[in-house]
Amino acid sequence: MYVSENDPKVPRPPKELKGFSRVELAAGETKHVSVPLNSRAFTYYDVAGKRWHADAGKYTVEVGDSSENVPLKSDITLSTAYDVANDQ
Repeated sequence: MYVSENDPKVPRPPKELKGFSRVELAAGETKHVSVPLNSRAFTYYDVAGKRWHADAGKYTVEVGDSSENVPLKSDITLSTAYDVANDQ
């Protein structure tokens, strides 16, 4: 699962790996998989502030088997910025 900020205020990678699950499938088999995103999934480390910070704005969440193959995409909007403690 990859997360990208659509209009970042600081330089960020175009896609950040924020969650994954290893799944083995037999030929023709399907499975449902849940990959939860925690409070740090939208954050970056703010060196000056010494904190993990997420800016308000639109983010894209992409799901696939690699960063080059992400057939599932959805946009979400964070209405407010937030910080996450360094120990989380």
